[in-house]
Amino acid sequence: MIFTMIGGGAHRLLATTRSALKEGVFQKGGEIRLYDLDEKRSHDMALMIQKSPEYRACPVPVCYKLTLEQALEGADLVSITLLAGGGKVLAVESALGWSYGFLGSDNISYPGAFLALRDAPIVMNIAKKMEQYCPNAILLDFANPVSVVSTMVNTFTSIR
Repeated sequence: MIFTMIGGGAHRLLATTRSALKEGVFQKGGEIRLYDLDEKRSHDMALMIQKSPEYRACPVPVCYKLTLEQALEGADLVSITLLAGGGKVLAVESALGWSYGFLGSDNISYPGAFLALRDAPIVMNIAKKMEQYCPNAILLDFANPVSVVSTMVNTFTSIR
């Protein structure tokens, strides 16, 4: 299995990868591909994965110096973890809402709507590239608002 993680420096990926290794997802070979705009983050995540006991029991290649296209080529499973604009932008949006008495979150709320506007083009670009480079891959979407972004991908691409 080729497991590509976009946002490959995200902290949640260590647990996800360790679980996949423990469950034997890579028993018959494959590789882990980490893609992040910040290559240092994906490098650091690669090192943490390689130091885990699950990795020592089932070592597979962990690649991180990749273009998006290289990361997607032939992938079986693709996960997306991103926060377009970063945490500071979301915090400012939430604080602004609180000042008017509105609850803010990164899902169904006014910051969630703005986040969807920032995330949608990025996720759709990835899904369109998946159609070209790994059309049979499954997409795991961790980009909030998940319901909005996932519905968009399921409606306007062949990726599931």
